[in-house]
Parts: sequence; C-alpha cells; structure tokens
Amino acid sequence: MAGVNTSRQGHGNWGDRFYDAFRYWDKINNPPPPPPAAQQLTNAAIQIAYGNTQGAAYALPVPPIAVPAPAALLALPLVTRPALIPLLAPDTPHNERKYLKRRRAPRGLGTTANWTPIRILGSGGGGGVALWEWTGPAATAPAQTKIAVKNASIPRQDLTEEGRIMTVVGASLSEHIARLIVPPEQLTPALCTARGVPHIWDNITRQLIIEYCPQGTLDDLLDIRKARNIRFEEMTLWHIFECLVDGCSVLEYGMELMYDPLNKVAVVPPTYVAATNLTTVVHRDLKPTNIFTGSRSTSHVNVPAFKIGDFGGAQEWHKIFANTPNLWPSTRYSANHRLIRRRGTRGYYTPESFHPAWNYNDYRVSPICGKFGSHTNVWQIGAIMLACFNLGPPEPHLPFTPGHFIHGAAPLGRLYGTQLRNQPGLSNLLKDTIHECLYEIPANRASLLTLKTRIRTQLNVMTLDPAFRPEGNQDIECPEPITEYTATPPPPGFNTVTELYLTSSVIHTSLYHDDVVTSNLGY
Repeated sequence: MAGVNTSRQGHGNWGDRFYDAFRYWDKINNPPPPPPAAQQLTNAAIQIAYGNTQGAAYALPVPPIAVPAPAALLALPLVTRPALIPLLAPDTPHNERKYLKRRRAPRGLGTTANWTPIRILGSGGGGGVALWEWTGPAATAPAQTKIAVKNASIPRQDLTEEGRIMTVVGASLSEHIARLIVPPEQLTPALCTARGVPHIWDNITRQLIIEYCPQGTLDDLLDIRKARNIRFEEMTLWHIFECLVDGCSVLEYGMELMYDPLNKVAVVPPTYVAATNLTTVVHRDLKPTNIFTGSRSTSHVNVPAFKIGDFGGAQEWHKIFANTPNLWPSTRYSANHRLIRRRGTRGYYTPESFHPAWNYNDYRVSPICGKFGSHTNVWQIGAIMLACFNLGPPEPHLPFTPGHFIHGAAPLGRLYGTQLRNQPGLSNLLKDTIHECLYEIPANRASLLTLKTRIRTQLNVMTLDPAFRPEGNQDIECPEPITEYTATPPPPGFNTVTELYLTSSVIHTSLYHDDVVTSNLGY
C-alpha cells in the first residue's frame, strides 16, 4: 500500500499532524460554505474518509464536473485616470523592523556604514527583504546603488539552498530572472568567531544580496490597475506570458529558448547539452507577488521585462521523475507530505500537490501526485495569467472538461479555470494557450517549446497589425513608492524606517533609533 500505513495510522495512533494535513487539503479540494454552515472534520470522520480511500485506487470521476454558469461582465467598467501622486510606502510592522537594523546591512559591497535601510520589501517564512541604498561617497559607489537584501532571522531559515539555486539560474544572465548581486556567503565557524556571531549560525547562509526592481511586482501592477478599472490589453498579456515562459525556460534548460522566424517555431539553443542537464529547477511558488517588474530594453520596448524571483521554495528534480514512480523520498505518506507536498502558497498549489488522489493507496504511481517538473512551472504560469484576467487563481475544487475545442482539437482531459473562456474582448487563441497550461494531468500540459512558439508567433503578427497598439507607460509601469528618505536624509544616529503614510490627510513620518537589540541568537 503506497499511502499511509493504516496498520500504524490506526485508531489511537493517527497523530495530530496527519489530521491537520488532511483538513488543510480537504478545505482546498472541498471548500466549506460560508460560516456558520462551515464545519471542521472531526478526527473520527477523517479516519473513516481516509480508511475508505485507502482500500481503492484513484479513478477520475465520470462524468466530468460540469462547467458553472458564465459570470462574464456585460460591459467593461469605466476606466479611471492614473493617480496624480506616487504611492506612499506603508508603515513598517514592528516585527519587520529587525530587517532594517544596521547589523543587517549588506556585506561584500563596500563599507556597510555607507548603506542606509530604506523600507521593507517583503517578509515570510524564509526571512525578510529590505531595500538598502548607497549613501556613501559617489567615487566609491558600486554599480548598483539600490539593492534588495534578504536576511534570515533564525538559523532554520538558512538561505544556502536558495543562494545555490539562484547562482545556478543566474549564470544564464537572463533578464527574466532576478539575479544575485554578490555571491552568497556561508558563515564558517571562523567567520562567526571573527564577527561575534553565535556558533548556532555555523555553516549557514544568512544573507542574499539581490537586484532591486523599483517598480515592484506584477501583483503591485495588478492592484493599481484593478483600482483604476483597467485590465491588460491583449498585446500586454502576450508579452507578460512570454516573459514567464522565458524565465521558466532558464529553470528547465539553463538558458532561454530561441525562436526561428523563418519556420515560426521555438528551438532549444545548440549549446544546450541534454546529457549533462539532468535536473529541472521547479520553483514551487510562482505567483504574481514573486514576479518582479524590471526595466525596458531593446528586447522589451513595449512593456518592461518581468522577472522570476524568490527561490526560497525552489527544488531541483530529475527530469525523468515525471515518468518513473521510484524516486519518492519515502514509502510513507507522512514523510512525502512533509518533504515534497506542502510547499508553496495556497491558491497557487498545482495538482501535483493538492489533488485528492493523494488520499488513495496508489498515489505514488499516479500520473498526477508528486510528479513535479517543468510542467509544474507551466501550470503556475497559467495560474498567473489567469490572475491577470482579474479572475484570481484557478479553483482546485472545480476541474472540468471544456465543452469546446482547445486550439481546434478536442481537449486532452480535465483542466482548471472555469471562467476564463467567458471573458469578453480577448481572443480564444490567448485563452486556449492559457488553458493548455492548466490541465489536471501534468503530461497533458503544453511544453515550454510549444508555448514559446505560440506566443512569439502571435506577437510577431500583432506587431505588424495596426489594430494592436502597446499600452501607454502610465498604464503599464508602477512608480516607486515614496519614502521619508526620498525627501530628507535621516539625522545623525538614526536609520530610515520608511514609514510614510497618510493619516487623516496628514503625512506622517516616523524614525526610530538604531539601538542594538540583544537576543539569544546574537543577530
């Protein structure tokens, strides 16, 4: 039996972790109705439900789930004008202020005293990221005077693996990958001694220095456009789509795919050697907040380059894993759940993680469960594109078989994104290309080569068609948020916290002194 060993998980020995995990995924696959009708499964109900599925192999439901009634708008809402003032940086939560302390200053780019913390960019289970700016002499300034610095706050947030994977994908020099500015530094016992850092940090990487993207993330851009009732034009959507495919091509091939305009087909560069490229970087957490907005270039004239970032959950998987059942880390469900299943963000999990077949005794030989690979990245590309339609991520509990063709042929099986085809004003070609990323079975999803071929061919057609025009800069770029340091440098002895916000129409600024806080971690 490939699932949890029921002789060990029987009555009295199931365990709270198993119950919590079962409830977590059950709420994704069977979302409860709104309170007060919502009920949490009891332990006894979980034992019965899981025991029933352990006696059988999983089979796709027949007939397929019906598509819900269309919910498309009759007319697009009125677009509002761009805001006349830049966004204000938010208040810094108290628990994130530690990432702005002087001891978190970037190392390896000149004297740390010449760097000033500006604001928090984000934080989570892997640590916190802050913007730091060079305020030292111009003559000794580094090439990048604004950088994003990620710091671990506790040793178990070790950034070694994330730094290694960023080094691997950064070697491509792709403009669709957020790159490291300085090679990662792993703290040796000698370094810990020299810097007065407790030795619980021995052999741990606690800081990564990453390129800063002043326009923020794709999620920031989506929020601004939602507030203005403006959706992406089709040409812009194709450009974003291509950036995501180009970035994921680096994760699969170590380089971006090429496009042959004569034959109108994408090709793998001749420098790629399949025999020595045995693994794929599976990001596991591709979502709009992890797609960063870069700058325009000769290859990105109409829209900025969008970059894949935050590799804290990324893993390398052997390319053959999708077709073999023998590479699981364990024969026990509990270990496989902990090690590979629950990694990522709710709403952007892939069927490889959330699928109900995990509860059946044949999940390890399933064509879906745990079959992580390039097609996992492809599914999350489709989920991001769905979010660009203001539809939110796909509904895990609503797989369906379309009642229409996909690219002129019968669908290959069930897929996700029930309301995508109902959206007005955009081509079925675009919608079908997104939908073929969202098939339930990973092997049915479009390959990166197929996606690159479809996207670049269509962009070339649109570029020559006067009916399609790129969006204006005011609609496609996010202004960098204003911080207190933008207007006035901090007084001596203080660090900028970037707490500029509007309260009752009054602009409030806040500084706090860079006092040294002692902790048992010494960091």
